[in-house]
Amino acid sequence: MEQYLLKNLAELAELRARNIREEAMIWDILSRDLKREAKRREERYLDRPATPKVDAPDHQMIDDALYVRVKDAKRIMGLGHTSLYNEIKEGRLPIKKAGRKTLISMAAIHEWFARLPSE
Repeated sequence: MEQYLLKNLAELAELRARNIREEAMIWDILSRDLKREAKRREERYLDRPATPKVDAPDHQMIDDALYVRVKDAKRIMGLGHTSLYNEIKEGRLPIKKAGRKTLISMAAIHEWFARLPSE
């Protein structure tokens, strides 16, 4: 009986060792593949042409414009995003919509400044 148990125990130990070796091989393959993918993505990122940054609109161009977008109006008026949209919501700054773009006329901006209380 003892010999039978020892034989089965030896077989189980051998099977476990084989499974551990197979699992280690799988982890090695996975590690290798992940390293290759990381290297490939890094090379693709480095080989990508640099995207030119869009410069801010010219001040002369803004002065000549009939309408400006919200981001330009914020800079011109010195307001934050929320404050500008509050002015629009309260009806103190009329807007026009062109698709998804919100446009504000320069005349409306000048009128808004004229309505501000003077000290």
